[in-house]
Amino acid sequence: MTLFVYEHFTSGALAGGFCPPELTAEGDAMLSAIVQDLLALNHKLVIMRDQRLPALTTSPTDTRLQTLWIKDKESFETCWTRCLQQYDQFLVIAPETDHILLNIARQVQQAQKQWLGCDQLAITVCGDKLQCWHLLEQHDIQTPVTQSAEAWLLNSATTSRQWVIKPIDGAGCEDTYVLDTRQSREKLATFSLTELQYFIVQPYIGGQALSLSLFISDNGVDLLSINAQIMTQHQQQLKLTHCQVNHDHLLAPTVAIALAGRIHDTMPGLWGFVGIDLIKTGDQLWVIDINPRLTSSYAEAEMRQYHNPALALHAYLTQQ
Repeated sequence: MTLFVYEHFTSGALAGGFCPPELTAEGDAMLSAIVQDLLALNHKLVIMRDQRLPALTTSPTDTRLQTLWIKDKESFETCWTRCLQQYDQFLVIAPETDHILLNIARQVQQAQKQWLGCDQLAITVCGDKLQCWHLLEQHDIQTPVTQSAEAWLLNSATTSRQWVIKPIDGAGCEDTYVLDTRQSREKLATFSLTELQYFIVQPYIGGQALSLSLFISDNGVDLLSINAQIMTQHQQQLKLTHCQVNHDHLLAPTVAIALAGRIHDTMPGLWGFVGIDLIKTGDQLWVIDINPRLTSSYAEAEMRQYHNPALALHAYLTQQ
């Protein structure tokens, strides 16, 4: 059986329009990594690809990978509809932003195909940072207090502390700012009332930025890697430059698995590749984000230093 692998920014969904270069490069790296890993396990794959991009760097004679080239929005819609009818298993890499991942999940499941990812409720909660904070707080999982931008403007005191302003459904560090109270008020004053509804404010927590790469299934939590996130700030904007994987010395794997297990118990719809962003301060761990999908750390070459990380998915794929 052929597995359909979809990566949003490279798929042709944006054909005929603007492709954000950084997000496209990140998506391409994740797609290339998972495709190579699945081919190594002898799976047959099909992808959709924007014709403005080069072919994936697989062997040109490898017939196990089929590429469907997309030239414009119309050809994307036609091809996507045909793929929903033709293929039975779907692995999707897409951002939560603007409900993109959620809408794709709905389409695949409405077509009664196998969705190899988190369920729609988990995607919804993870894709709303305010809703996710409420859930984690209710279950005593340490996470920064989160407010809507509107609520923060009404309630914030004049202090010298720093704050993080970011989209309520943002992926990665897109449009994420670190500002003091005065700067935060000035920044939010430039937003329209509509824009304010789509941003949250959290206290900035200094410490070691980490992430967990996981595969979650009915059998439990498989820890693929503990990662160091290398962050920079430029003109008050926070950027994730790259990840360093297999950094078990920064966090005991038993602690990482225990935390991931608690989060899974709190949000049982998490399934498949999942990422959890953390801040470590001393002996405390703060959960910053839960990403209900494959994350950029998967693309790091060291991720497959000791084993093929796609083995975690292998058991759920039908081969004929």
